Amino acid sequence: MSRRRSSFLEELLSLAAELPWWVSVLLAGSSFAFLSSVAVGERAAPADMQDLGYVVAGGIVLFAARIGQFVLPIMFMLGAAASIGRRIERANHLLDTLAKGCESDQPMQRALSGDGSSNPTALTRRELEILAGDVYRRQGYKVEETAEGQNGGVDFVLRRENERYFVQCKHWQSRPVDVEVAESVHAERCEVA
Repeated sequence: MSRRRSSFLEELLSLAAELPWWVSVLLAGSSFAFLSSVAVGERAAPADMQDLGYVVAGGIVLFAARIGQFVLPIMFMLGAAASIGRRIERANHLLDTLAKGCESDQPMQRALSGDGSSNPTALTRRELEILAGDVYRRQGYKVEETAEGQNGGVDFVLRRENERYFVQCKHWQSRPVDVEVAESVHAERCEVA
């Protein structure tokens, strides 16, 4: 059975849904700003037959920018919504699986793995962060995720009223945490300015 070939817009939507939601929102704004600046251009008339190719190409670019300034941002915003939906769905699934395992007196590791095995490493590092963030959301905190790879060890920031907490998740059952790392982690409470 052959796989249906997807269109450019379907591929773009799929890509935007895989990105973190804030990246898709940033791309939506950037694409609108760039294409809007291109779309205000005027179509030139050819001076002679040698310029005809450049004028036709310029017209195609102008037409694509005028349509793309609306289509691309919409696709990126739909991707951002899908990304948020997927993250919420995954977090709810992880929490529901955890709750079912705890209700049936199974060890937490069995509940988290979801397949009945006792493999404590079944969660990925990212799934652990999503799960921890959702637990805090359900406790009334506003959870701000940090950019992956450039977070200085902070996975997300919790805010509630005038308090701010920096959270770093460690998947200690999949890989031992060094003593130095454990000693460097401490709860930090800051007043929000």
